[in-house]
Amino acid sequence: MRRPLGVRAGGMTYVGPDNGVLSLVLRGKGEQKAVALENEMYHHSPPWGDAASHTFHGRDIFAPVAAHLAAGVPLTELGPQLTDWKSLSFPALSLRSPHELVGEVLYLDRFGNAVTNIRVLEWVGHEMRLTPAFARGEDAPIALSGAAAVACREHLLPLHRTYGEVSPGAPLALVGSSGLLEIAVREENAGVRFGLEPGDPVILTGRKRN
Repeated sequence: MRRPLGVRAGGMTYVGPDNGVLSLVLRGKGEQKAVALENEMYHHSPPWGDAASHTFHGRDIFAPVAAHLAAGVPLTELGPQLTDWKSLSFPALSLRSPHELVGEVLYLDRFGNAVTNIRVLEWVGHEMRLTPAFARGEDAPIALSGAAAVACREHLLPLHRTYGEVSPGAPLALVGSSGLLEIAVREENAGVRFGLEPGDPVILTGRKRN
């Protein structure tokens, strides 16, 4: 059973399972203090049992603990302090040249679009500005102009705002609803079309502007 966890970092307190799910939100938050949420005094006991469920921690542990924290209960009251909670690493971006940013495919969604770790991308006039995801220096976005495109598996895909800007069956790269750069094929499966898999490198190319 995954250990329920409470972590204080960056002036905020988070609760969740000790499976690495808090790694991204805690990244770069500085000093962190964690406890195992073992004090049953702050748990919910369902009427048919005398302890929290082993399968419904959201109801019986995390929600009640969050309420007690909001009411002012100190984190240290909720259980023993930990120093060995699970942490996951995330793929980082790298600037290969002044005009090339290298990321990778994170996953393929149910439509076959390849979602990358390149974000936050937004159109500003005829330029696209980006801020790297899972990387430091997020306060220094790069502005791309000229013929910006995405290279992946030896294919070069143009950047567009919407699917409607290309014909059915045409490949493209665009910013999805999550703010992440995606590789897609209009009305087709890009993962199948290009043989994409998580971890495949993705290169955003263009002209860097100061």
